[in-house]
Amino acid sequence: MATNVLYGATRQSSLLDRLYASVVAFLNRVAEIERRNGSVEPFGL
Repeated sequence: MATNVLYGATRQSSLLDRLYASVVAFLNRVAEIERRNGSVEPFGL
C-alpha cells in the first residue's frame, strides 16, 4: 500500500524531480568549477 502511494506521488512529481535534479547538477558543476579555480568559499561569495 505504501509502495503504491509512493509510486503515485513520484509519478505526479516526475517533472519537478527532473527540474530539481537538473538544478542540483548545475549547482554541483558550479561548485566544482569554483573549487578548481581555488575559491575557498562556495560560489566565490
